[in-house]
Amino acid sequence: MNIFDKITYLQEKSHGYHAIRATTQLRYAYRISEVNDFKYNDIVLKAADVLLGDLNINGSITKNAAKECEDILSVLSEEAKKYTMICIAHAHIDMNWMWSYNETVAITLDTFRTMLKMLREYPQFTFSQSQASTYKIVEKHDPEMFEEIKEMVKMGRWEVTASTWVEGDKNMTSGESQARHILYTKKYFKEKFGIPFDSILLDYEPDTFGHNAQVPEILEKGGIKYYYHCRGSESHCIYNWKSPSGASVLVFREPDWYNTIITYDYADYLPSFCKKHGIDRLIRVYGVGDHGGGPTRRDIERLIDMSTWPCYAKIEFGSYRTFFEYLETKRENFPTVEGELNFVFTGCYSSESRIKMANRMAEDSLNTAETLTALANAFANGKPYTKGYTKAWIKTLFNHFHDILPGSGIRETREHALAYLQEVLGYTYAGRSKSLIAFAESIDTSSIKTEDDKESFADGAGMGFKGVAQQNSALVRGLETQIVNTGCGKTRIFHIFNTTAYDRSEALEFPIWDYPGKLEKLEIKDADGNDVPFYISKGGGGFWAHTCVNITAFVTVPAFGYITLIAREGESKHLPYIMYFWNPRVEYYQDFVLENDRIVARFDRSMQLVSLVDKKTNKEMINEKSGFFSLCWQNHKLPTVTTGNAWVEGYVLKEQNINENYPVFVTEMNNGNDIRKYICYEMDFGKSKISVTVSLDRTSSVLKYKVDADWHEIFTNEEGIPALKFLLPFGFEVDEYEYEIAFGTVKRSAHNHDVPSIGFGAVHDKESNRSLILMTDSIYAYRGENNSFSLTLLRASQSPDMYPEYGMHSYNIGIGICDKDEYFRYSDTFNYPLYFITNTSHKGSLPLKNSFISTSKNIAVSTLKTSEDENGFIVRVFDISKNGGMAFIQINADFEVTAVDNLERPIDKEVSRDGSRVLVNLSPCETIALKVTLNKGVV
Repeated sequence: MNIFDKITYLQEKSHGYHAIRATTQLRYAYRISEVNDFKYNDIVLKAADVLLGDLNINGSITKNAAKECEDILSVLSEEAKKYTMICIAHAHIDMNWMWSYNETVAITLDTFRTMLKMLREYPQFTFSQSQASTYKIVEKHDPEMFEEIKEMVKMGRWEVTASTWVEGDKNMTSGESQARHILYTKKYFKEKFGIPFDSILLDYEPDTFGHNAQVPEILEKGGIKYYYHCRGSESHCIYNWKSPSGASVLVFREPDWYNTIITYDYADYLPSFCKKHGIDRLIRVYGVGDHGGGPTRRDIERLIDMSTWPCYAKIEFGSYRTFFEYLETKRENFPTVEGELNFVFTGCYSSESRIKMANRMAEDSLNTAETLTALANAFANGKPYTKGYTKAWIKTLFNHFHDILPGSGIRETREHALAYLQEVLGYTYAGRSKSLIAFAESIDTSSIKTEDDKESFADGAGMGFKGVAQQNSALVRGLETQIVNTGCGKTRIFHIFNTTAYDRSEALEFPIWDYPGKLEKLEIKDADGNDVPFYISKGGGGFWAHTCVNITAFVTVPAFGYITLIAREGESKHLPYIMYFWNPRVEYYQDFVLENDRIVARFDRSMQLVSLVDKKTNKEMINEKSGFFSLCWQNHKLPTVTTGNAWVEGYVLKEQNINENYPVFVTEMNNGNDIRKYICYEMDFGKSKISVTVSLDRTSSVLKYKVDADWHEIFTNEEGIPALKFLLPFGFEVDEYEYEIAFGTVKRSAHNHDVPSIGFGAVHDKESNRSLILMTDSIYAYRGENNSFSLTLLRASQSPDMYPEYGMHSYNIGIGICDKDEYFRYSDTFNYPLYFITNTSHKGSLPLKNSFISTSKNIAVSTLKTSEDENGFIVRVFDISKNGGMAFIQINADFEVTAVDNLERPIDKEVSRDGSRVLVNLSPCETIALKVTLNKGVV
């Protein structure tokens, strides 16, 4: 037998403590020899032969032989202990994975109680724990235990490794969400534990399913220097990860795994790993996990015992911080990695679509509400709502856990996530309505005479009303409510608010409650007395003793501003003829065409898009049938390591074009209205049904699909996983597809699987120098291949949730034609609605129309929020040109401005002024936050 066979044979025959101790050190001694050009092989063979001889004589390895072996190997003790194994105890606690929230509470409390017991019993033992959510659970449900943990943290025995509220998804959460994870987590530990912001330096993400390219940028701006992960890469284990802006974090990718128990061969690869990376120490993360647990008494006892072995690694109970600080001293020796770390578990981009809808609704609702509150505080004597928004954010962040948002949980996981959404929307409604009311009270409407009708029935109408919804809104889910009506009489005042950084001209639908005038004489004017085009749209009717009529008007609203509309009864424009009968005289079969001054879209009788022409260039953007839905069945018997098909996206077994294979019924059509043209159709297929409204607004280059799916397809072992898709083949060649990620975009080559996007996918036609953009309000699963886009709208996996998609679903999909620098403009105006509030006639300090803030075209705004100290507001922007350069933010007020990080601390970043413009020079794809404090209001 050679040296390898001898060591292997002896370990196989090792039974009992002394034999295992001896053969483990024998194996480690070989590893020491291996990294020293095998110079110690003779010693290893000598020790091995002692054990082999004893085994041959006695049939087992005796204690005496084991002692003799150890004595021989002890000459290598100094060499063996040049390498240190830093053992870090950890308990991986999944939030609501295969269990409900009450069980998450139980396993958190039980795990922490056990760890406190171990810490008291073993003075050398240390413990590290991530996720602010776990600490919050203890604070809420066991305050006494919480105080014990705080004491252990002060003593340095318990390491807080949480810089995020949960170990969350990094591909489907917005950049703003990822920034808020760090902000609210650091604030929590500073408030509750007295831990300074600069002492929390690690983002610990052991099980996250991939990592977007902007993570280093987000972490650096949040004061995070280090990153720990397991998934998303198979290359380097220690590296510098750099974002396009140049921001960088030091990364350790776990070479083993984070859920381990202590075995005697725990240090086996330590010498070779250390030699390869030019280091002399390595962390080993141990502890039972997923369902909590942490290290056991056996783990601790083994480590204490193994630390006394002469020919074994030096063993320490340690921390992540000390390890990363050590790596920092050798940072220049490690390679640099750029770009995203993907893909894994691609099925999770589509699993549990309701949870994904909930996340987009929460993020978007918080964005618009915080914007309105920040503007109202600054310009309309509004009040902060910081505590309410913080509570809403915490619930939103909880749902980012890497088994919740990705949809790899059970029914109870989904139910809890959706319940949290309802609470979030309660907070955002409260904050948004307070801010809109503050504006309504501050806007001077005294020039508009309204009636003071003591018999009015309209005041208070529409409480909780959600029947009228902006067609382009991500918040149309039967959950978002509108603010109560305050006007009455025949003259009504409406203020329309734009919470985006872009001037907008579009169709807006809103209700007029209990109108006593004649609708045929209704007219709408803007603040300058100009006629506003409108029509009375369908819907409306009764609502809790009140009635409303729905108005669709074409409005123009400036960036971060508002306008005023006046609806009143006007004079008759003509004397109508009296007609007693109306009957059709000639039947017309219309072509299915939606056209305005920007684009023309033609559909065949199956409502497939057969032509989409950009009038700016006369370019035909498609060359085959497009814009259709498909029903496919995916393979569920893939030979993968993961059996649950929520994670694994199987290849297509068969696929049907629903538009071609099932009857398509056009139920309504309006292509003569200049404000909004639309076609409604529906299709029954299998046990399910889709209802679709395709619309095109005046001056818009976006076809909007409002999709309602009544889904009843389920998994069967015979057919596989049913999925509903939307396909968009286009008519030009591309070699890359661009997708929205946190604080930017990423370009990817074609993939034959779904990839994540948080808002849109886009392709550029070099010939016409125009782009085709595909936008959604709640879909994350995109695929670009073969000059085509597809969206996975629903994927009815059956494990671990048996029926994740059964029932009603709604989506908004947009197909637009634009320039390359307009992607974020199109996406933001598609997803963020215009808001409105009614008003009465009164004095005020604000004009009837206003724009408070505007920006240059090379940046996008991530947030406009009240600062955490409530002394000003924060504007966070990011470079979208990918070239960097000078950007400006114009603020129409007298103000002071300071550059801050994502924790809202001043940073050394040059900010200059040109009158009301703030000028800042950005690196490519860089984010920057500015804190603005007003001196005396609007100029």
